[in-house]
Amino acid sequence: MKPKPKHLGPEYASAFQDKSLVEVYHLRPPYSPEVFDFLVSLIPGKPRAVLDAGCGTGNIARSLAPLVDRVDAVDFGEPLDFRGVPP
Repeated sequence: MKPKPKHLGPEYASAFQDKSLVEVYHLRPPYSPEVFDFLVSLIPGKPRAVLDAGCGTGNIARSLAPLVDRVDAVDFGEPLDFRGVPP
């Protein structure tokens, strides 16, 4: 396996905890259905399980849930409500 690029270290990840970024999650355009078809095609065999690490609002995880057997979605940022807005 190739090593992780240096620019994707802890400093990069910490940017996703910035409250100003979290507050605009709900403004992201939706993903196209083709994105989910492609992601599901990458899952080998059964059961079809997905880990969405750094899921943010969970938009990808929620859209994949009906297409796979299991989705685990985790994020280390501030909790969000169902619209992706901090409570």
